[in-house]
Amino acid sequence: MDKNYNIETIKQSIHQQQKILIRRTSDITSSKDKENKKPEIEERNKSKSPFKLIHKDSQINNLITSNSISLNEFKKKCPLTNKAFKDFSLIQFQNQNYRNYMEDRFSILINFPNNDNCKALFAIFDGHGGSSVSEYLCKNFINIFLKLCEKFENKNYEKIFQKSFYSLDEEIKKIPGSNKMGSTGTIILITKETDQMLGSRKIIYCANIGDTNCELFSKNNCKKISYEHRCNDLNEEKRIKKKNGNIINGRLGGIISITRSFGDFNLKDFGLICEPSVNKVNVSFNDRYYLILATDGVWDFVSEEDIFFITINHNDSMDICKNIVDKAKNNGSTDNITCIVIDL
Repeated sequence: MDKNYNIETIKQSIHQQQKILIRRTSDITSSKDKENKKPEIEERNKSKSPFKLIHKDSQINNLITSNSISLNEFKKKCPLTNKAFKDFSLIQFQNQNYRNYMEDRFSILINFPNNDNCKALFAIFDGHGGSSVSEYLCKNFINIFLKLCEKFENKNYEKIFQKSFYSLDEEIKKIPGSNKMGSTGTIILITKETDQMLGSRKIIYCANIGDTNCELFSKNNCKKISYEHRCNDLNEEKRIKKKNGNIINGRLGGIISITRSFGDFNLKDFGLICEPSVNKVNVSFNDRYYLILATDGVWDFVSEEDIFFITINHNDSMDICKNIVDKAKNNGSTDNITCIVIDL
């Protein structure tokens, strides 16, 4: 649902709050965080930088995924030559004071091979019970998606997303421990489509399962384009009950608060599924929009109003990203945090 905001009212209320400290990306972890790191975490982080340009088994030269080179280096190697969006920025924060591990993963593909209409794909996977499932998705989702795009000549992206999710879930069964381990997933596909009546249009597809969300912000409103699959959702609760599943204390089977995920096979018989909600949104080429794609480490601690205020007061995607992450931290987030800001 779209929400309109009175900008002056928001400014008056939010300016009363403490100003957000903006730090450089390299300093996103405070000195206090560094002092409190456990030795084994320090040793592990020495061998892994925060981004990875390409997996060894992939031939896609414009793909960036978790765990290797810097975002700036990626942008130098793969300049943003398409006109579907202006820029994007990304920050990941482990929250070392509260988490000894990082279970969030991401994948980004800029400029699809052999497809002029598909301009970019952004994916976030928030693992739980371990990082094996989210790591597998990070490495394999885009390759599976591209293969299915070749198979479906009519480019029915809703069907391609559904088949991608189910195909990957079948493969995840082979991962040891995946019966008690899983991951959410939210994918944004930016395309350019031509209509005989309306002409060229920018189309945003959002496919998701779980509580990793995406919202579209403009100069005077915001719109959630993902669907939050949680136990407190009435539609999901009805579906669970039809499968003879139980929601105990706000959790499916008393275990997890989400109703859709990859993996978690011990809960499949109780109503948990991996079928994505797919949303298609038309975006004007003339107006400026920001897509905010983030894990629940952000959305559970930063309100829509706060993010709306940030987007209208900053013109740079990295500034917006830094402010959102800092807001989540200052508001008490203890979870892993991943935030992607796409300037459309």
